[in-house]
Amino acid sequence: MANIDTSMQTTFLEWLVSRDLGFCLRVLRQLLEQNQSLDKNAYNQLFDRQLTDLLRRVDKPGERSHLEPMLNFDWTGDIERALRKFGFHNETDELSHDIVVRLLVSPGRLFVGWQGQPMLARFRASVKNAIANVIEKRANRRRLIPTVSIQPGYDPGAAYLGEPPSLIDEFLDYLRSRYGELPARVFQHRLAGGETRELFGKAGSRHEIKQAVNDVKAAARDFAAQSGDPAFVGAVERAMFREKETVGKRRASIGKR
Repeated sequence: MANIDTSMQTTFLEWLVSRDLGFCLRVLRQLLEQNQSLDKNAYNQLFDRQLTDLLRRVDKPGERSHLEPMLNFDWTGDIERALRKFGFHNETDELSHDIVVRLLVSPGRLFVGWQGQPMLARFRASVKNAIANVIEKRANRRRLIPTVSIQPGYDPGAAYLGEPPSLIDEFLDYLRSRYGELPARVFQHRLAGGETRELFGKAGSRHEIKQAVNDVKAAARDFAAQSGDPAFVGAVERAMFREKETVGKRRASIGKR
């Protein structure tokens, strides 16, 4: 649609959102796959269309007051913000589409199941539940994928050659996409049994390396929320800060002498 005149795009959009909801979402999915960009306006219009249909059936002023403020609300933007809050950053378009389908079509209970409660609170709770469902499905799928424990000498690139990526591989990709190559290098160095201070002046300054360590820890928290594996944070911290435990033991032994 990049070469289509703006007026033609508007006309097409108006025609599309007026069609059957399932058909419209299938077309929007195809356009999303072709253009790699979410048309927020189209999705928001679908929500407003469903909300308008619901308002036609509601007569009580008190109940309408829970619905009318939501007209022209940025439904899709709110979904994207929720996804980013849960650690999803590189696939918000695809997941936003899937959540819209879940809320409006299958099972599609956002408006159909409304019972007089504030719509904003209902919508956000439904989005949160949809994201939790995504996390749970990924966690269940991951149980079927071989994972490698974090230990010295582990080579993420060599493990399970030709097999599905391990949790460590996925985390490294996530770490690079969020914070760059240096934190990934620090993390791999620790996995191989090296100490963080060995990187001072080689991979970066002392300040840069310490910041990279903090980035790894922050990424682990976000990744754990996204992957549905909270134990992963502890595993990363044990790998990153093992040397602190060693130093503490040495100090304790010296104090006893």
